[in-house]
Amino acid sequence: MLCRGARLRITLLAAGFVIGPEGDSVRSISNVTGADVRSRTVPKDATCPRDCREFTIEGSSATVTHALSVLCDAVDRYKQLTEGKYQGQIVPHVQHVSGVDFFYQPPPRSKMPQAASLKGHTK
Repeated sequence: MLCRGARLRITLLAAGFVIGPEGDSVRSISNVTGADVRSRTVPKDATCPRDCREFTIEGSSATVTHALSVLCDAVDRYKQLTEGKYQGQIVPHVQHVSGVDFFYQPPPRSKMPQAASLKGHTK
């Protein structure tokens, strides 16, 4: 059982979706995959042109790969909600992705005016 790790940086808005309220979603990723997933905010640098959140994933090769897959699937869902196929639509607050519940909050309209809205909420 080889232990390994990985790091993934994502935008702060997408990180809020991935982390979830009080860290619920990121804890679920750890529970579902068996990997240890932690995050921290990092300032912009040569790698990232804006402040972002860096996720550190540790565990066996299989658990790290699984956790990375779930994280990337969640980021893809957030992108679809804000600027992809769900933009302009009304969607549920809870988004079930790769066995984990994520909680969508639309970004500020000033940043992404076409992002999906929540059911029961007006624009």
